[in-house]
Amino acid sequence: MINQWRIIAARAVLVLALALTSTLAPVSAKSAHRTLVEISEARDFAYAERYKVAMVEANSAIDLFTEAVSNGEAPEVVGRLFEAVMAKVATAHEVRGRGVAVNGFVTHFNEKPNPLESELWLQAQANDLKQHIRNVEQLEREAKAAPQSGDFLNMIKTTQEWIAAHSELLGKSEELQLISANLDSYHSERNRRDQSRRNGIRAFLSGLANGLRAEAPQSQFLTTTIHCQQYYSGVSCRTP
Repeated sequence: MINQWRIIAARAVLVLALALTSTLAPVSAKSAHRTLVEISEARDFAYAERYKVAMVEANSAIDLFTEAVSNGEAPEVVGRLFEAVMAKVATAHEVRGRGVAVNGFVTHFNEKPNPLESELWLQAQANDLKQHIRNVEQLEREAKAAPQSGDFLNMIKTTQEWIAAHSELLGKSEELQLISANLDSYHSERNRRDQSRRNGIRAFLSGLANGLRAEAPQSQFLTTTIHCQQYYSGVSCRTP
């Protein structure tokens, strides 16, 4: 009789343990999901704040550059300030690219995607980056051809557009690398299949980011072409 009660008691303990496990598992999964959402939202907010600061700094650099041109400063001074403007523009748009990427991820991840859905989302982001690469290449060609036209304002505009697009592409690709790692960590315990395909996407993102970082646009070739001169009627800037 005692053995029978022990068996019944043991069975009750096992049933209770199973019930607790079934109850706690969804809570744990939900907590992991919520944690990643909150981390990503925090990054999104931080990038937005950093972008605001970076744009203020970029606009300040533009003001200094514009003042130097108006005052007819020496070409080396104008060139140095022009480089400073482009550096600030690059910083601002790299942060913007990161923010765009993580904001899109938050929208995607709030839908509680399964591993396949996340993989397809990442693949779509990679395809989008490939289109952006073509856009950046076109802007680069236009920027490098601008000095030949002798149009000072067009040279400034095309160079800024090229560096901004390049930097935003860099920011997106680097942020998507981080997002890919986050997704691998989140889904690793739920599904390890198709890892090689995710690795392929990550390798593409890593190669793109490293290549863009190594071949950052250099606008020094433009600075030697800027010539400004003070006249009674105003300031004239030209390129050879």
